[in-house]
Amino acid sequence: MNATVPVTPVGNDTMFLTLAREIAMDIHPLETILRNHEITQARWNEIKDNPRFIYLLQTQMEEWNRAMNTAERVRIKALACIEEAMPEFYARMHDTNENLPAKVKALEVFGQLAGMGKSTVATNGGAEKFSVTINLGADQVLKVSAPAPAPAVLDQ
Repeated sequence: MNATVPVTPVGNDTMFLTLAREIAMDIHPLETILRNHEITQARWNEIKDNPRFIYLLQTQMEEWNRAMNTAERVRIKALACIEEAMPEFYARMHDTNENLPAKVKALEVFGQLAGMGKSTVATNGGAEKFSVTINLGADQVLKVSAPAPAPAVLDQ
């Protein structure tokens, strides 16, 4: 089956794909996505009816919602949550009213995210894995795991 892919000027493809991906990922409300990309309501009305955008949005939604993509969706959404929480944790680390153990823990987490300090590297059948565990208090734990990148191989 050969589907016809709608064509638009190349300059729109990058913006269309970015918007389609963010909408499909459903991490932020549409209003936030449009505001972040400085897209007016009038421009959005044009974009949402564009055949190329509609095609890209459908493709991104199918890809994002694929059953085999569940672990990746969870990982990306967890990372987005961490990224959004970082400004608050940064501010609280510098708040003189915040207790020292909480500040130290936040610094440890930032260090782990930056690749400094202690991290967990485990071997599981020869495969390495990187994981970060964040204790949010009140018995809530956020754990992010991902396969370690393959080591770089340099041609000699």
